[in-house]
Amino acid sequence: MPDPAEDERYARQLPVIGSGGQRVLSRSHVLVAGAGGLGSIIAACLAGAGFGHIRIVDSDRIEKSSLNRKILYRDEDIGRFKADVAGEALRTLNPRTQVEGMCEVISQETIRDLASGMDLILDGMDNFPTRYILNGIALEYGIPFVHGAVNGF
Repeated sequence: MPDPAEDERYARQLPVIGSGGQRVLSRSHVLVAGAGGLGSIIAACLAGAGFGHIRIVDSDRIEKSSLNRKILYRDEDIGRFKADVAGEALRTLNPRTQVEGMCEVISQETIRDLASGMDLILDGMDNFPTRYILNGIALEYGIPFVHGAVNGF
């Protein structure tokens, strides 16, 4: 639960959500599906806003050709798993946020464990089959699902 010293970190958003709203964010658990161009930006904004727990899931590795649009990664990260590097970067961005970087494929077999305990699912994926899996588990668990991805360039 944030105290007045903590509220200073979030002073720009407190006029909109108030201290009570900030406490809600600090207790929230969010699944970010995908740590690419959109997912990395989503996760950085969540951490910056003070969400309490972020689980970012991606099974891909960082490639040089995608550094121009993935803000959490650097040249020295090429070849590493996106989820691992994203987790490290988000913990640096806001040490108050608990971050799980999970190198997993989102599938029918893994989604229940990945979404367990989450209050919200945010989609940063680039394919429709995974979006359908995310939507299905959100409906099953009764949690909001926000589709924020695009299809193609």
